[in-house]
Amino acid sequence: MKSLPIVLSLFLLLPACADHGLGTPSLRPRAAEQNPIAALTEPPVSAEAKGPADPARQARIAEIRSSAFAANPAFRLEADAAWPVVRRAAGAARGSEPWVAAQMAISRTESARAPVKKALTALDDQLRLILFGPPSDDDQSVIIALRDVEGLDAAQSREINDMLGLIAR
Repeated sequence: MKSLPIVLSLFLLLPACADHGLGTPSLRPRAAEQNPIAALTEPPVSAEAKGPADPARQARIAEIRSSAFAANPAFRLEADAAWPVVRRAAGAARGSEPWVAAQMAISRTESARAPVKKALTALDDQLRLILFGPPSDDDQSVIIALRDVEGLDAAQSREINDMLGLIAR
């Protein structure tokens, strides 16, 4: 008998779920909910909608990329000078004279990476200007330049880490 009021109240509430044509929202999934990936992706920009590449920007991107690769010989010079010092310090006690000399050699090598880091920042700035500006064909050239300079940066970083690994033991 106690459940009779509960059952009756359920029957009274049931009509509230029906659509009475009063413009109440449906509980069915919306179009965006049926295909959530499509709702998150931006519509593709057609090649025709892109503007032509800006020759000045293309020259700037090429200049930035070139400056990074032009600085690599200076890095190589420092790294080649650092390796013998680091090898002599392998196994040396932390704080010892060979260990300190190796740290200083690694620091000079790390400093020689500055032009590559600066180029990465400049290319990132160029990409940001392109992405937030009107669509143009400049985006591909800056992405290619970024990948090239990132590859150079990764190689230099690996070499520094290899040096540090020798004296960290």
